[in-house]
Amino acid sequence: MKLDEAIRALAAAPADLQARANLASVLQDQGVPEAASVWRATARAAGGRGQFFVALALARRFLAGPALDEVLGELARRYGAGRPKNGPLYLAPPVPPRKVDVPDDPEEQVWLGVRLGADVEDLLFPKFARMPAIPIFEDLPADEFVALAREVQPVALDDGAPLMTQDAVERAVFVLVRGNVKAVTRRPDGSEIDLGVHAGPTVLGEMALLTQTPRRASVVAQGPGLAWKMDADRVVALGQNQPALVQRLRSLVKQRLLGDLLRTSRVLAGVEKLDALLQAFAVRTLAPGTELFAQGAPPPGLFFVLHGAAEVWADDRRVALLGEGDAFGEMSLLTGQPTTAAVRLPAGGIVLHLPPDAWASLRGDVPALAQQLGDLADVRRGGLLPVTGAAPSEEEQQAEPADERWVFEDLGDR
Repeated sequence: MKLDEAIRALAAAPADLQARANLASVLQDQGVPEAASVWRATARAAGGRGQFFVALALARRFLAGPALDEVLGELARRYGAGRPKNGPLYLAPPVPPRKVDVPDDPEEQVWLGVRLGADVEDLLFPKFARMPAIPIFEDLPADEFVALAREVQPVALDDGAPLMTQDAVERAVFVLVRGNVKAVTRRPDGSEIDLGVHAGPTVLGEMALLTQTPRRASVVAQGPGLAWKMDADRVVALGQNQPALVQRLRSLVKQRLLGDLLRTSRVLAGVEKLDALLQAFAVRTLAPGTELFAQGAPPPGLFFVLHGAAEVWADDRRVALLGEGDAFGEMSLLTGQPTTAAVRLPAGGIVLHLPPDAWASLRGDVPALAQQLGDLADVRRGGLLPVTGAAPSEEEQQAEPADERWVFEDLGDR
């Protein structure tokens, strides 16, 4: 594209981010130093018009130093923990074409292109405007927001492309920005269970922030899409300078796990005073090969599997396999007798644990839970395997208004 063509295209559609990026690219190809100001303006326009991930992609690819710090800081103010949270989402008003006379002189064309490309103040939403909620980022204060924004990497998806693979030990978390992915888990007998389709924006693979448990399912793209990848080890490494960031991300994951448990657990269905009950539980992350308790041990308390698989062993024989949402430890908890089986997590995982003394102080306040545990114990005495609840549904979130794959496809690698 020639410079005069890029100028006319942007003048005809000032709010078109791709047209503005094309102008910046042409200026950059001509070696114009001021092209950086047009890239900065393009990133600001994207962030200021509700397109967070376009802004992040442009800033990360084309900005450095103070310009990058400025744009990331502005994104943090608009989309982070201190963002406006009330009122309707702000809608982008139409922007009329701008009248420009493109000169024939190349130097004057450069001057006009820079001036036109860098002028975006009238495109930005007001500072009080509420923007779309961005998973993970929306709960971070400014310094942690910027630290994480510097680490994430874009992943363009094509139809059928794998995003995650079952049994892989991959230390990565993904934010699916746009498109749909299908989750499938494979049983030991080789059969597959369809876990459903997830639509962006949503978080996938977040267990990598808490545990090194192998992936429990495979996730494959359905059609084109875009995700952002966070290396879990790099996020943890950020904790050296941003310790609150790792703690906050882990807290978000634990909150999601608890939410999934409340939606899927049959044992907790109908139980009153759940908030007080859950506060008495501790979330425990277990390493591969952990034996939570041995057969014949004193009552260890009540457990729920939040993530991973727990094996129940009695007399050196595996008698049951527990999955997410399943409870165990209820027999010894109710009777006060030693455990009748051992529970192991060969691949590690995450459990919710209520110690016996906490149960003793809460039991009178949660009679429905005591009844549910008694019923569960009766079923297990009969030798029946536990039934795991259905996979949780994703909460619907506001999607961004435009497709951002052009940021990675049309501009090429630079």
